[in-house]
Amino acid sequence: MQDLSYMNLFIPVFFALLSGIAMSMQPGINSMLGKSVQSPWMASTISFFIGTLALFVFVVFLGETKSVSFLSEAINKNPWWIWTGGLLGVPCSNLRSSIRSKIGGD
Repeated sequence: MQDLSYMNLFIPVFFALLSGIAMSMQPGINSMLGKSVQSPWMASTISFFIGTLALFVFVVFLGETKSVSFLSEAINKNPWWIWTGGLLGVPCSNLRSSIRSKIGGD
């Protein structure tokens, strides 16, 4: 049986709250960046680039580099559409930033 003490729940709940806060802040930050660089698409590109760099650092720091050797096997064994998550994030990120400035969020 799992130990469901408050301390075991605190850390996941804390990070879930941080994630929600970050998700609510991202459109505003990207919208301001879009105004600064005069393009919501460029703002999304910058945001995804910085996010990719951060993920790379985490992968190396957490020792997840061993997963890279299994990548070709994973590509061959799984359906093509599971690799499209990043493609879905691009329009979502861009639209949230663009729409926010159009409806008076800035």
